[in-house]
Amino acid sequence: IGSNGIGKTNILEAIGVLSLTKSFLGIEEHDLPTWETHFYRVRGHMQIDGGEQQTLEVVSTISPRKQKACFLNDVALPLSRIVGLLPTVTFLPQDLDLFTGSPANRRRFIDQLPFVVVDKDMGTLSGVVKRMVNERNEFEELEEPIADVVLQVLTNDTIRVIKMTLRSLGL
Repeated sequence: IGSNGIGKTNILEAIGVLSLTKSFLGIEEHDLPTWETHFYRVRGHMQIDGGEQQTLEVVSTISPRKQKACFLNDVALPLSRIVGLLPTVTFLPQDLDLFTGSPANRRRFIDQLPFVVVDKDMGTLSGVVKRMVNERNEFEELEEPIADVVLQVLTNDTIRVIKMTLRSLGL
């Protein structure tokens, strides 16, 4: 595809930053800007299902203080709303260890699944489960007869969301 040192990995890293708001290679935030600069900006144009054009941008300053901002069509959004808008799957040579390595590596991969974005409105699976558990705990404190019914519904919803996510991931 090209000679060494011409920027192939930089392009992949930029796509990863737009997708995850961080390095897919695990590079520290302060190492992402160009040498002797204190910020970076990654901007990408994408066409979503249905043909609509969208612009996604991630801006990060390292100094004087670390800050990061994300924009969709020039509108600032929380980082959590940006993650997953540009879905990517990264497969690196070291990922072969998932299949050929120890069970501990597979468990570590499965442990990360709750942070996969379930839905742009719902957020991550871990966030959904956390909200449901908080709601359930609030109802457990009530001594109203309706609280038992609501508690059962919340528990069933939690199980349904987890199953749906695992099914969509093919697990």
